[in-house]
Amino acid sequence: MADPDRATVLAEHAAASFVTAGTPMEEALSRHLAGVAYLVAGRPGPGAAAFAGRPAGDGALTAREREIAGLATTGLTNKEIAARLHLSPRTIESHLNRVFAKLHVHSRTAMARRLTEAAAEHGPPA
Repeated sequence: MADPDRATVLAEHAAASFVTAGTPMEEALSRHLAGVAYLVAGRPGPGAAAFAGRPAGDGALTAREREIAGLATTGLTNKEIAARLHLSPRTIESHLNRVFAKLHVHSRTAMARRLTEAAAEHGPPA
């Protein structure tokens, strides 16, 4: 899609529909796609504050933790994430364990929900 603003609107609309449908993984994926569209447009998305140094739980997520959490919310397994990033599955597991601790969650679904909530709390960009 050539228009990042339109892509953002469509992804946010899809995310809202998935909230209504009660499907958090699809909602998280839609929010991730909206975030990508914001990046392509060269402006921060609503979730940028959740990842850009604001404390999330006991501390802010590192860049690597954000990257791995984003991939995990798309439904990739630890092994698939590891292959994509040229890391070991155990390293991915360690990063996700730290993300879970920082976000005070115990599952990938809860992580996706928490990241989505953080994005929703900060509203659209100014």
